[in-house]
Amino acid sequence: MIEAGDGPVEAGAVGLVEFAHGVGAEGRGFTRMGGAADRIHNMQPDAVPIPYAGHDRIDARSLAMHCVIADRLRASPELLGIAFDNVQRWSAGAGRSGPYLDRWRQLLALPLEELLALIQEDSETMRAMRQSSPFAGVLLPKERWEIYDAFAVGARDSGGGDDIG
Repeated sequence: MIEAGDGPVEAGAVGLVEFAHGVGAEGRGFTRMGGAADRIHNMQPDAVPIPYAGHDRIDARSLAMHCVIADRLRASPELLGIAFDNVQRWSAGAGRSGPYLDRWRQLLALPLEELLALIQEDSETMRAMRQSSPFAGVLLPKERWEIYDAFAVGARDSGGGDDIG
């Protein structure tokens, strides 16, 4: 949950967009559903103009993606195995990412709810950590592209993930 002027907003991608615009779902064409991925799926194209540009857009998209990842991990904690496997595999050729992978190893050892709170945290540290996120493979490709489409520059319903801009 994130706090908005009118109370807490669910911290899925749609909730983050609502929070960024300071409005609730009602006037923006969103349908509140059970999970974050369902809310993104039910978002109307062109319903919300995303005011992000450059790296701010990328950071907002990454945060939205990690909010959906948190929902999936909460529902299926066994998916954490994917992150553990990624860290292990990537550590073999870590290069400059080594310190981030070491930190991810520490974070993955935390209790689940503490880890989920951190990956959804909008702080400078966690924005940097999300750039080397070990959660690749946790989301289904369709869920991932829905988030990319929600934050795409230009076409609102690109159907394949326009990441230009």
